[in-house]
Amino acid sequence: MMIDAPPAAVQAIAPLPSSATRFAPPLGRVIRYTVDETRSDGRAPRVARDADRSFVERTVTFARTESGYLATVTLLRTKAARGVPPVLERGLAALVGRPILVSLDAAGQVVAVEDRDALWAAVVEGTRAGLAEACRVPGRCAIPPKQSLAPLEAMPPAGRERMLAGSLSAIFATGLAPHPARAVTQASRASATPVTLTGSERVDRSADGALVLTRTVSGAVMTTPPGTMRIDSERVVDAQTALTRTYRETTTISAGSTTLTIVRTTVVS
Repeated sequence: MMIDAPPAAVQAIAPLPSSATRFAPPLGRVIRYTVDETRSDGRAPRVARDADRSFVERTVTFARTESGYLATVTLLRTKAARGVPPVLERGLAALVGRPILVSLDAAGQVVAVEDRDALWAAVVEGTRAGLAEACRVPGRCAIPPKQSLAPLEAMPPAGRERMLAGSLSAIFATGLAPHPARAVTQASRASATPVTLTGSERVDRSADGALVLTRTVSGAVMTTPPGTMRIDSERVVDAQTALTRTYRETTTISAGSTTLTIVRTTVVS
């Protein structure tokens, strides 16, 4: 299942400048956003390997409430890349066309997901169906379906809400203000073992007033043989609403003679 939100930076908490972006979503407008991810290991031109491409497309509409906002999120379509277990795609696909109502506070933080448990049950049942289909093929079901489903069924309420509403964090960037290059650390789960990367970031203002966050981080990863990871990203944010316009992240993992490149692009319109 694609994870839409990019890893968050870990840095010292400081008071926000008055010019920093604040959550102010456009009301009543249907916002469409897509997350497109392509993987390449250099063995063939990326353009010829659509099987290595994943994407998720959603819409969201915001309405004002007494205490914040109500976001209506609808998953339109999803496709998993080759190598991603099809059962994960089946679980996510169970939500296609089904509106998810997310209550947010005034700062855009998730307060609750309406019908959370019913929505999660649909994800579990979609995954169960995918497992049943996969297990009909000899050798494709190394782990018993019941064991595979256990983490999903046991996921606590906070985890369910995070999975169902987490895509919203990919399209907003609050607290941004122009600043020169500064040190930053970032957690990443792009490899099998979570790692902490270090580097720098800066925020500039473009000619049309948008904010542009540019970040480069890198570090060692626990691979065999030992390898390195580098993440280069650029996010363009509307200064008035904190709504992301585009986000592009390129992750390069190198170990020995092998290099894996993962390009993730988010477009909001």
